[in-house]
Amino acid sequence: MKKRQIFPLWSFGAEVSDPELKDLSDWVRGRRIFPCDLVTYKVEHSLGKQAEVDMPCYGGLDYRMRIVSSLEDVRGGFLRGEPALDFGMLLQDAKSAVKVNKQVRVCLPSPLSLGIEDGYYGDSDDFTGALSLLYRKIMRELRDVGIRECVIIGERFSSIELEELVSGKTFFFSPTSTSTALCAILEVQDAVAVPALRLVHLLELLNEYDVSTAALIDAGPRDFEIALHAFDPEHLLAGGYATGTNQDYWTDLKKRAYVAIEYF
Repeated sequence: MKKRQIFPLWSFGAEVSDPELKDLSDWVRGRRIFPCDLVTYKVEHSLGKQAEVDMPCYGGLDYRMRIVSSLEDVRGGFLRGEPALDFGMLLQDAKSAVKVNKQVRVCLPSPLSLGIEDGYYGDSDDFTGALSLLYRKIMRELRDVGIRECVIIGERFSSIELEELVSGKTFFFSPTSTSTALCAILEVQDAVAVPALRLVHLLELLNEYDVSTAALIDAGPRDFEIALHAFDPEHLLAGGYATGTNQDYWTDLKKRAYVAIEYF
């Protein structure tokens, strides 16, 4: 006899394409809270698409636009002084998101994924350390207004980022999940999110690392069937990171977040 095992669907962020001018204008006319901008639109639009997600999340690599525009002393792509931040729009995004769903998380690009260069310290470690210290303040402020957890996204992470930002309320996520990136992440956390296409590489690492929970990005029943050879069902999640223009991305993922288990 077979029974369908359903896995919770967690979001690890969403990249939203620029809207048509008419759509943006209609949205602005319908708002009652100002100021607002293109990033505000993308935050609200991405969460609106995640109604069926058990753990929604706004932000992603493109959310660097919000952070960089809020940084002081950044000129021409270079940091020219001690990193400081105007928290206004970041906190407004967070408050709006919490009104949509009290379980919401935010996906922040890692400090070194911001795309800015050091024009002040003259030392890469000091530069990374200063940005990481600022991120700790950002994450504390976001949690204070109700953000459940901060996902830190990057192709890879420096040892300083990992050491300074690790906590019970942060989650490192690499969308490409190379073996090197996965190893670095598993040195500091025992839960991991990986694209289903990289599942085999995660399974190869289980002899070296204890993994309590695995979220499979863009997975389907066959992927979960394979994962169940190494994980109990309660330690698996369906994961999503929206990067395309598929309007039904989250709905489709929800439909595929299961596996048929044989019971005797």
